[in-house]
Amino acid sequence: MDSISQIFLLESTKKKDRVETIQLSQKETPTDERANPAELEDAYINDAIVNNGINKAVSIMTSADFNIEGSDESVNVIQDFLDGIGKNGGNNDWYTLREIILKHQLVYGPAFTEIIYNIKKDHILDLEFVNPKSMDYAKDGSGNIIMDSFSRPIGFVQTLSNNFSNGLPKSDNAPKDVDLNNKIFFANDRIAHFKLNEIGDGFYPIGWIEPIVKVSKWKRIMFEALSNVYYHTAFPIKYWQVGDPSHEPTSDLLKRTSDKLKNADYRSSFAVPYYVKPGILEASNTDKLKEHLKQFIDAEVTSLGPKGLVTGSGEQSNKSILTRQEFLYKLSLRDILERTGKTIENQIFAKIAELENLSDVPKIKWGKLNLEELDAKSDRLSAYAKAGLLTPDPELETIIRKFEGLPVIKNGK
Repeated sequence: MDSISQIFLLESTKKKDRVETIQLSQKETPTDERANPAELEDAYINDAIVNNGINKAVSIMTSADFNIEGSDESVNVIQDFLDGIGKNGGNNDWYTLREIILKHQLVYGPAFTEIIYNIKKDHILDLEFVNPKSMDYAKDGSGNIIMDSFSRPIGFVQTLSNNFSNGLPKSDNAPKDVDLNNKIFFANDRIAHFKLNEIGDGFYPIGWIEPIVKVSKWKRIMFEALSNVYYHTAFPIKYWQVGDPSHEPTSDLLKRTSDKLKNADYRSSFAVPYYVKPGILEASNTDKLKEHLKQFIDAEVTSLGPKGLVTGSGEQSNKSILTRQEFLYKLSLRDILERTGKTIENQIFAKIAELENLSDVPKIKWGKLNLEELDAKSDRLSAYAKAGLLTPDPELETIIRKFEGLPVIKNGK
């Protein structure tokens, strides 16, 4: 287990070679145009497939149990802290906050959690998420990220949309170059910054929705067009063709014919001149539109996970292909959990360990992802037993009873 001084580089910074180290590479503020966080949120809210894909992934990840590993003292301190989240300034308990952190990463790319200190800033009391749409790095008046000599951002700002007549809420002391126009400044030690998939200089990570945000827009436009087509197909437009070369349609005849048509239903009957002919306008050739819509859905699935899981459809697929897709999907979710855990350890647990003078920084050990049917596991265990790879014993029976929710054996009976 790493020592506190190692985590915070205190030992290495005392060494001469560390102090005199010069970093040659530099990072710059990205200038490439990226999706607006509001667009990403819009896709999550209004696209049923995107919403379902994100929610399913978060549900699977939060189903994984986790343990805190380390010395008894550090584990107890961290566990007490996690149990108290939402009771000392925050609004969400640890389970809910963990779910929000995972969801924000998938939707936006980054997730931000404020670390709530006491007034003296010598104890961490709570955690609370911050809306990623309002958060950014501290920048100067020209829009450049302000960094230290090692190309690390010096802090974050939250942009507020409301007008505060009595001035902005309290914030940390910001360097003079920081643009604080309607913004709150957060020092680095007050924000835990989670990043999903980093690219370039790593300032702005990519979530699951950004690669398909345009596809989602196009699909919804196509879906609306297809809905209109179906509307006209199911409820065709009735019309009268009035007049012929020998009978010029008059305004009065058009009006009387139109009035009759408006009031007509399936029980109506009426007589009209032979030069007034009924007709129905119906949409045709809708298969092409459905084909394009399916292509958009398939494009979304490539970013969100296995099609059966994301769409809820029961399409037939090769079992080996489904097994491989599930395996790769679980790898992706496991990777997200591991990197989220590392951020929690390095940016939250390490700070608590330093302030509480703990001997070590506890680690998060994630459990298994629940992405299989119970009967599938039962069949597998049964096959192991038949092959002689598993032999019955009291400990195994206890595990199986717990797994199946059966009563625990008491007094050996």
